[in-house]
Amino acid sequence: MTKMNTADAENRNSREETVLVLGATGSFAGAVAAELLNRGQPVRVLVRNREKLINRFGQPRGLEIIEGDVQNLEDLVAAAAGCKTIVHGVNYLYHQWFPHMETATRNILTAARSNNALIVFPGNVYSLGQATPQPYTETAPHNPVSRKGELRQWMEEELAAFARDGGRVLNMRAGDYFGPTARNGYLDPLFGGAAKGKAMLALGNLSLSHQWAYVPDLARATVDLMSKSDELNPYEVVHFEGTTTKYQREFMSDIARVAGCRDKVNRLPWTLLRLVALFSPLIREVMEMKYLYESTVLIKGPRFHALLPDFIVTPTDQAIAETIKSYRVENSPVTALNPANQTG
Repeated sequence: MTKMNTADAENRNSREETVLVLGATGSFAGAVAAELLNRGQPVRVLVRNREKLINRFGQPRGLEIIEGDVQNLEDLVAAAAGCKTIVHGVNYLYHQWFPHMETATRNILTAARSNNALIVFPGNVYSLGQATPQPYTETAPHNPVSRKGELRQWMEEELAAFARDGGRVLNMRAGDYFGPTARNGYLDPLFGGAAKGKAMLALGNLSLSHQWAYVPDLARATVDLMSKSDELNPYEVVHFEGTTTKYQREFMSDIARVAGCRDKVNRLPWTLLRLVALFSPLIREVMEMKYLYESTVLIKGPRFHALLPDFIVTPTDQAIAETIKSYRVENSPVTALNPANQTG
C-alpha cells in the first residue's frame, strides 16, 4: 500500500499540474524529474525506497514522494490520481525484465486511462533491429532480433494502441545514456574508472561510431516537447540524436583527457563473458545484445528537428566533465558490466 506523510500532501493543491514520474531513481526519469522541478513544475514520484530518492534529490519544493510499487496496480492508480502526465521511466536489470516490464507497462496504461494522461516513454533502439546503411528515422518499422527487442516492440505497440483509443504518448527514443544521473555496468567502468584515475574497461568493437545521449539534454528536450502537447501527434515518436562519435575509442580518449587521467582502455573479451554467462542470468541477457557492441545502430530525428529546430546539445567536453564530476562526488565503485541502461 502507498504511504504519504503530511509534508508530501501539501503539494496536492496543484494536482492538475503535477507530473507523476515513475523510475525517478533511474537515468531518464531522474533527469526529467530534476528538469521539471528546475522549471517550477510540481512532481510526484512513486518509489519503493524513500531514502534513496531523498539522497538523490533532497526534498526540494514541489517534490511529492509516495512510497509504493509500480508492480502494484492499487499503488500506481492512487499515485496517479489527478496527474495529466505520467513519465514511464521504469526499468529493471536485464534478467528482471520478464515479467516486470510487461506488468509495469500494463499498470501504467490503466492509470493513464483513468486520468486521460499523456504517457512519456523513453524508447530505445532494441525494437529496430540490426544496423542498416542509413540511420533509422522516426517512421522506421519494428524488426527486433532479440527477446528484449521483442518486449520493447510489444511495449511500444501497446502504447500506440492506447493512443489510437484516444490516449496520448510521447516516445523519446535515444541512444546510450550518459550523464550525472546515468549509472550502469557499461558506464561505470568508463566514467567511474576515469574518475578514479584508473584504466577504463570496455566491451565490443571500439573502432565503430556510436550514438550517445547526454541525459540532461534528453530531459530538457523531453520537457520542451511536453509543453508542446498541442503540436504532437496522439502517438508521437521522436528521435533524439544526441552526439555521434566517429569512433568509440575516440570518445574514451575524450573521457580520459577531460578526467585528466591516462588514456588506457582494457577490453573485456566476449569469451570471458560467455563463461560468466553459464552462472549469471544477467550476463546471459547481456550476451543477447552483443550485436549492439559489434555494429553501429544509429537514429535520425527529422521530426525532432521540426518540433525543436533551435535545440542545442551540451558541448561534449562539458557533458563529460559533469559526468566525471558526479562520479567523483559519489565515489561510485567500478562495477561489473551490466549495460541495462535504458531508463534505469
